[in-house]
Amino acid sequence: MVGHGIVRTDWLNDAISSRTAVNIALSGAFTVEPL
Repeated sequence: MVGHGIVRTDWLNDAISSRTAVNIALSGAFTVEPL
């Protein structure tokens, strides 16, 4: 149970990090376009 919990947390952290990176990239693209 604890092991799975750690794995799940790592997976969620990776997913959040990836999603955040994508959001930052998209925000940068949309911010640069108008400029």
